[in-house]
Amino acid sequence: MCTKILECAVHPDRQGTGAGQVLWDTLRSELNRLGAQRIRTLTREDHATGPGFLSRRGFTPGQRYFPSALELATFDASSYAPLQERLSGAGVRIPSLAELRQEGTPELHARTFTP
Repeated sequence: MCTKILECAVHPDRQGTGAGQVLWDTLRSELNRLGAQRIRTLTREDHATGPGFLSRRGFTPGQRYFPSALELATFDASSYAPLQERLSGAGVRIPSLAELRQEGTPELHARTFTP
């Protein structure tokens, strides 16, 4: 099995103009030509148009992804100290984003969805 990943989107200013339909028709035609057996899509559940767009084209929900946020100004990390010690003892390292950047981690943007 060969897996290919393609990320595409319609600019918010062009949503609702038919651009997504043209993109989908072109993509589906090419995937059929290549003999694709399965298509997996991803959209945020809280996106204004994405879920409806996919649903109207026969896609059904599978995994769900939820946004999360951490208020760093009020977060107290001290309760996680014992966990960090156990993980460290097991050889698990949890670097900061700054450390990953400094280390030159390959494909960091794609792997962490950082701006």
